[in-house]
Amino acid sequence: MPFKSGQSPHSKSSLHPYYVWLVAILVVFGLALVAWPSMDDIGSARILSTSSSPDQLPSPMPSSDKDAFYDGPDSMEEDGEICTIAKFNQGEWKHNPIGDVASPKALEKVTEYHCHGKFHHRCYERSASELERAKKMLDYTWIPSCTVYPFDSQKFAEHLAEHPLLLVGDSITDLQFQSLACLLGEYLERPTVPEKIVGVKGTKVRQLVWRGSGEEKSQQRVAIAFVRSDTLVRLDDLSVLKPGQDEGYRLSQGQNAPWLHLVPHFKYVIINTGPHWRSNAIFGKKENQQEMLKAYKKAMSNVLDGLKHAVEPWQRVYFRTTPYGHVNCSQYNGPLASVSTPSREPYEWNMFVKFDDVYKDIISRADDERFVLFDVSFTNFRGDAHSVPDRDCLHYCIPGPVDVWNRLLYHEFTKRITQAAARSKSR
Repeated sequence: MPFKSGQSPHSKSSLHPYYVWLVAILVVFGLALVAWPSMDDIGSARILSTSSSPDQLPSPMPSSDKDAFYDGPDSMEEDGEICTIAKFNQGEWKHNPIGDVASPKALEKVTEYHCHGKFHHRCYERSASELERAKKMLDYTWIPSCTVYPFDSQKFAEHLAEHPLLLVGDSITDLQFQSLACLLGEYLERPTVPEKIVGVKGTKVRQLVWRGSGEEKSQQRVAIAFVRSDTLVRLDDLSVLKPGQDEGYRLSQGQNAPWLHLVPHFKYVIINTGPHWRSNAIFGKKENQQEMLKAYKKAMSNVLDGLKHAVEPWQRVYFRTTPYGHVNCSQYNGPLASVSTPSREPYEWNMFVKFDDVYKDIISRADDERFVLFDVSFTNFRGDAHSVPDRDCLHYCIPGPVDVWNRLLYHEFTKRITQAAARSKSR
């Protein structure tokens, strides 16, 4: 310990110097034990938990609907009907070649990607043949039958830095997070120290924060976070996961972290679960899809009930639909002419459309503007865009169709904010 001004380590004392030093060392050691963080907390600059102080978490922004981040006209009606999420899904994948791309860097320039670190599903980075395959995928552009706000990565990043987004789900949701990381990577970055969820050992909250310098950088706040929760509930009893609970029974490898306690700290939330659900004895003796679907309906009802208590009127929760996998996907060289429901074998992907119907049903019955269906069914045409043909025909390459999800997300946020601003002006 440093000595106070004017104090000498050789000052006289009635105690022998040896005992003075021994007592001092024991006191310092005792204080260190009290103050030292647990191993789970070491290196966590900001811990997302219900016990953290408010200034450690993203600040809720209930007034955000008045803060439009689109600089264009109040209305684009002169250019045609502005897309709703449902209307956006009515369109087609048009051939629109991106031109020659001789290297991964050239492809990133064309797609305005600014990625950080490695990610397995950035297929173009693997080899020259995969770069060529990626180019062919990107030669097709989704053109909806309505008008879309032009994507602006800077305004999107700035908005999320003040009105944060939480993504909850499995590795398909991770694709959306990684796409955002690349699309907004010029303005958002990974923090030096990742956060962790208190109460779930080893479970990290992946995040992106606003890039800054000086004081702004020292006060970085989470703009986007991703929590891996494959089924959203404990399959043992279909209850929403809580901090400190074990993951419960799992049907496949992955992770099932608690997430509901984080929702109040984010303006926007996107959730999804689907691919990790399987017919199993845990749902009933017959081990069939009817029992599994019944359990899924109960689980999503529990999820919605939990959200109703956690979500404020100014927040929005988007239930994202589950895009199809395409068995033997190496056979596809471009978008499909039409979409059909996948077969049951070998992965029960035929259930995805039924899971989507569950989302539609619970949102319709809730009749609550806080809960929105985020339909990405236009993705189902892209059997050619999967990560590893014939080995992984579920995940999609990025850049690719998943980027369109995020462009739709930007459009949806912009539309809502712009319309709210227009209503305020008319009052």
